[in-house]
Amino acid sequence: MPIDLFFHSLAQDQHERAICIVLSGAGTDGMLGLKAVKGEGGMAMAQDPAFAEFNSMPASAISTNLVDYVLSPGEMPNQLLSYVQHAFRKQSDPVWPPESKTRDWLPKIFTLLQVQTGNDFSYYKQNTICRRIERRLAINQIEQLDDYIHYLEENPLEVEALFREFLIGVTSFFRDPEAFEFLEKHVIPQI
Repeated sequence: MPIDLFFHSLAQDQHERAICIVLSGAGTDGMLGLKAVKGEGGMAMAQDPAFAEFNSMPASAISTNLVDYVLSPGEMPNQLLSYVQHAFRKQSDPVWPPESKTRDWLPKIFTLLQVQTGNDFSYYKQNTICRRIERRLAINQIEQLDDYIHYLEENPLEVEALFREFLIGVTSFFRDPEAFEFLEKHVIPQI
């Protein structure tokens, strides 16, 4: 599937700077590549199926629950520009004020997540957690962490989105023939 291949390549090359957009088309092409982009911390946008001549490609993308924006084609350019301005802005003022990561903001965010999802993320890698939170700030175009915490408190759907963001993992192991060959030759015979 050419769109899947393109998105996989884009994810491997650009990592968190990858942006994929799924437009009108037939089938599920793009769905697996979108997962690869999201696994690297990139952004995903899909055409609202109501505006698509062939809606199965955007509907398949949306069904992954990984799409950040579902929009009409006319809304896409402005949203894309706005996202890029927030996500890739020059970091003159860091999102995380010094010494605040563990003292103030992260425990509040972890508490909101635990109350709603029952999962405790306080032992996850702090750098990864911070990058994923920064990405959600960019998606929602929120500048300050305290504003984001208030947004989380008022929007259970955003808590769920952040939860899914933390769970996205790289699945390259499952596409790595050498890993399976090693398992076949060295691990399975021991079992």
